[in-house]
Amino acid sequence: MTYDVEEYLSPATVLICSKYQGIGHFRRQCMHMYETCKVCGTECADLRQHNCTNVNKCIHCNGNHLSNSIKCPIVKDYRAALTKKLLSSTATSTNNNNNNYVYNPALDPPLLLPQGMSIPNAYSSVTNKIEELIDGLAKMNETLERMDYKNKEVGNFMNVRKKNDD
Repeated sequence: MTYDVEEYLSPATVLICSKYQGIGHFRRQCMHMYETCKVCGTECADLRQHNCTNVNKCIHCNGNHLSNSIKCPIVKDYRAALTKKLLSSTATSTNNNNNNYVYNPALDPPLLLPQGMSIPNAYSSVTNKIEELIDGLAKMNETLERMDYKNKEVGNFMNVRKKNDD
């Protein structure tokens, strides 16, 4: 049985820095010294102290939109170029792939049991053993706590006797 498979690549996601609003990197990788307001495009040392004019001005194209907008023509061009580059690199890599693939169901991982199905006997016996061990450990823990309590009582009794003997 064979199936034809067509590769689908969604349009590339463009990275826009939240510090400088630069294209192609994240804030952590940003080398720019100052922060840039995404609304008005003003550079400042600390955006929290910035008084924004609330007039949209893109730092990339001076357009009337936010600097991190995907509607910006510069961002659109960057995205188109990135998508084109990704498509060309995958086209060359798919040419090198082995087109004589043979499906082998033995290589598939085992499927999980559907909900409501019983666990096979081998698993249930292991589960029972584990539950027995847990119960045994709980009983042992109770015994140790009782012994610890009794030990403290004997220690207190001995201390009282020692004080009375003096």
